[in-house]
Amino acid sequence: MQIARLFSCWSKLAADVAFFAVFYAVICAGLGAGQAHAANPFPEIKMLIESGQYDKAMALSAHLTSDPEMSVISQQFTYALILKRQGKLTQAAAIMREILTQKPDLTRVRQELAHTLSLMGEKKAAIYHFSLLADTAPSESLRSFYEDFIDRVNLDRPWTLGGYVAIAPSSNISDATDEDLVHVGGVALAPGEKAESGVGLNYGANGTYTFELVDDLSLTFGGSVTGLAYRETQYNQTQFGGFSQLSWRMDPWIFSGGIAAERVLIGNEPYRTGYGPVFSVRRSFGPFGVTSASVSYQLLDYDEIDAFDGYEAGFSLNHRYALTAASSIRFGGGYNHVHAENDINSYDGYNVNAKYAREWSGGILTDIAVSGTLRDYVGDFPLMTKPRLDRRIDVEVGATFRTLAAKGFAPRLEYAYSQNFSNVELYEYNKSTISLFITKEF
Repeated sequence: MQIARLFSCWSKLAADVAFFAVFYAVICAGLGAGQAHAANPFPEIKMLIESGQYDKAMALSAHLTSDPEMSVISQQFTYALILKRQGKLTQAAAIMREILTQKPDLTRVRQELAHTLSLMGEKKAAIYHFSLLADTAPSESLRSFYEDFIDRVNLDRPWTLGGYVAIAPSSNISDATDEDLVHVGGVALAPGEKAESGVGLNYGANGTYTFELVDDLSLTFGGSVTGLAYRETQYNQTQFGGFSQLSWRMDPWIFSGGIAAERVLIGNEPYRTGYGPVFSVRRSFGPFGVTSASVSYQLLDYDEIDAFDGYEAGFSLNHRYALTAASSIRFGGGYNHVHAENDINSYDGYNVNAKYAREWSGGILTDIAVSGTLRDYVGDFPLMTKPRLDRRIDVEVGATFRTLAAKGFAPRLEYAYSQNFSNVELYEYNKSTISLFITKEF
């Protein structure tokens, strides 16, 4: 594969030179069409900064544009580059974040912020911004350049470690009906469990370690724990997961395959074990977005309910497209088949989903996601002469408040609504959940 790319990944100096060469070659475009100085003084500003002539660089940046607002921003940006040159990375990143708070579509500022974060060791945040840049790259070569930087960030720090904690009040922690009586096959029954509200703790932790084997071939191991904890402990959910994955990048393709396993606890008691192979492929289409597909197979072993034992096979296809430098949309769908010992627990599942995300001036990042799921069960449900059929709608709205960040952590507020429609009244329910997170990925 490309030896030059491998060399750039391992050589910090070479990567920096390549970055600045591309960055300053297109800096004018990032400050807005028609607003840049006709002679494009940024190459000269670059040389002034590198030679330590900071006052002259600041003076020259003041003449970059005739727009007063953009003039202030260009001087702020130049000052941030000076701080970066002096090794004051935290201060430089703070100024760049502030500029993006006002003008989230300034691609060149986002370039420098991503690079600065990578130098600071802020791996997830750097990859977040480089991914946005890759999605909006106007050419295949520039997209490849950004993805090379993502590779380099992964090489510089081959491990990741993350986690979150959120307070999550919910109107229905039991996912049960709120009716006193339900009808199944014309027979009135009292449900064994009814909807119950409560305040939970939503938590998670995850980590990975990647070994670079040869050019464009890597092996990653990872693990995670996620869960929901309530005062009513019978509704507690805990999931332990682990995986190993071999990935091969053949630009613009990435092929991956490996093994995944999970252990699930319900009410703090052992509930289910699952394990099996997972394969995925991703293809970048430059400015037209990124398409990914995955295929998985998982053996399912339930601790107490043998009627659920079996397997699950699934396929999913998604496409992510950047509308602007500050907004993107993702849409896709999938199919999964669950085979259980008892046919009434076997089903074919179909899913469609879409998500829109945007950065607004003022430092607010918002997203809205909508999905629809249909489960068509196989065996006739007890007391009925037909199988169970469920249709579920999920809507999630979230907002991250970047201007309220403290030491790199920002608050995120999420609202989620779910409603399940079923031809078996016992399984009809709805729920609303509000979660307050603290996040560092922005």
